[in-house]
Amino acid sequence: MSKKEYIAGLTEESLQLLESYETEFGNDPFSDTTSELGDALTESLGRERRKAWQDLIENINMTQNSKKAWSTIRKLNGDKITPPSVSDITPNQVGSQLVANGRRAETRRAKGEHHSTVIPGNQQNMSILTKPFTSEEFEAGLNTMKLGKAAGPDDILTEMITHLGPAAKQWSLNMYNTCLLTQRIPSIWRKAIITALLKPGKDPNLSKSYRPISCYVPPTSCSRDCSSADYPLR
Repeated sequence: MSKKEYIAGLTEESLQLLESYETEFGNDPFSDTTSELGDALTESLGRERRKAWQDLIENINMTQNSKKAWSTIRKLNGDKITPPSVSDITPNQVGSQLVANGRRAETRRAKGEHHSTVIPGNQQNMSILTKPFTSEEFEAGLNTMKLGKAAGPDDILTEMITHLGPAAKQWSLNMYNTCLLTQRIPSIWRKAIITALLKPGKDPNLSKSYRPISCYVPPTSCSRDCSSADYPLR
């Protein structure tokens, strides 16, 4: 059955009733059999539509899928859906603006406006910053990682990191400690996928109206979570 012939609530049972009704209607539209089949078909369609409606209402969940729930509520209220406006701004213009923002920040730091967060003479904080990560810190970092996030440039999902086996966890821990000891990290950890989102209430035709959302590689997030799990200064 094509989309043009779609009938809401049509099941296998009601489809057989429909075929029988069309046959009897072709023979005699005013016979008792045609009338009975028509009533049975109407009742079957109405029953399935009510069931679909009840399932829709019962499955509205603001916790698991609030976007779908609010979309359903707006449809029930008859709210008008305003189509999104198409902006003339190009991705290159937004990217150039983000790069310009970063350059201005570097200029401020070069003029001495950046203040070091390390407290001179606080040897305890410095020892925490240089102390190798422990297995407990690594596990704590894994437990605090947010799931369901988009992959970064390495196409590694957060779930892949959290489901590592014992050998892979030990290898990862050694890698993080090596990075901490040598003060060097893999080059891909410095990369990110930047998505520009329009700021609420801003003009979409201005490149300054967009804010960047970064998708880093999960190992970078894991190392950050490891360092902040027990010692916020690390």
